[in-house]
Amino acid sequence: MQYIRVSIGTAILLKLVKGICQTTPTTAYLMTYYNGKCKANCAFCPQAKDSRGRSDMLSRVLWPKFRLSDVINALSSKTVKRICIQTLNYNGFTRDVSRIVDSLINIGIPISLSIPPVSISTLREFKLKGVERIGVSFDAVNPEIFSEIKGETYSWSKHTRFLDNALKIFGRGNVTVHIIIGLGESESEALKFINEVISKGASIGLFAFTPIQGTKLEHKVRPSIEKYRKLQLTTYLLEKGIIKLDDIEFNGRGEVLKINIERNRLLEVIDSGLPFITRGCPDCNRPYYNEEPRGPYYNYPLKPSINEIERIKALEISSLLSHM
Repeated sequence: MQYIRVSIGTAILLKLVKGICQTTPTTAYLMTYYNGKCKANCAFCPQAKDSRGRSDMLSRVLWPKFRLSDVINALSSKTVKRICIQTLNYNGFTRDVSRIVDSLINIGIPISLSIPPVSISTLREFKLKGVERIGVSFDAVNPEIFSEIKGETYSWSKHTRFLDNALKIFGRGNVTVHIIIGLGESESEALKFINEVISKGASIGLFAFTPIQGTKLEHKVRPSIEKYRKLQLTTYLLEKGIIKLDDIEFNGRGEVLKINIERNRLLEVIDSGLPFITRGCPDCNRPYYNEEPRGPYYNYPLKPSINEIERIKALEISSLLSHM
């Protein structure tokens, strides 16, 4: 494994390229390098085998390639708190990931691995090598949307088995399920799946759908910021055990209508800003993965300011607060 891709923000932080980071990433984001397309065919992804998108893009982020040895040397300065390895699906990807992990593990930075479904023995191997966390990219929240969006390479049942195996090997609290909001799901469908994942002991990595040129979904509209804010807030409340799914009321369209929680308690949570920052592994802030620096921010890479929180309350979740 001679080369590896590095997100442009990470590359700037590690001084592999010149540039300015408007917000400093707290995790180093790496991706396996492969001279070709991914075997999978996810409709939103520029790496998909039928995509016309750029091979050096993931979401809206540029991922230039570098020599793995240069990246290892740069990471040795320990300017980040976590390393996240994104894995394409191609013949031999587990071998390449194993070599990357072997090269990085002695740096002493916790490693998260976002990888297509692999066997339980392979998961055990990565655990023994020192990988701390596993990311499982369901992306969709139910089998119907999954089969429509993820292509023929993956299946809901295999992803579910992979999630269960990852929890068995890595333990509760050490697995993150990635979910993309805006693929056609209702808010009630999203929260039902989110609640199931939380009940199993996995964390939630929340993403907003981002249309990328050259993908099957390049013309699809992004989710409304109001929908995303409501799901950020309710996901946070569910994860923290502040509410249960039954405490959320939905209208006939499956939209969150009301949260049965004391108003001052809810405002306290909102004013903390914590529900609206990037959700995923510890120390993951993914600056501008879903948004341009000018905004609007779906996921805040830093705690939102008082003014930003007031805007969220006044404009983005005002309908929810009006029912309190």
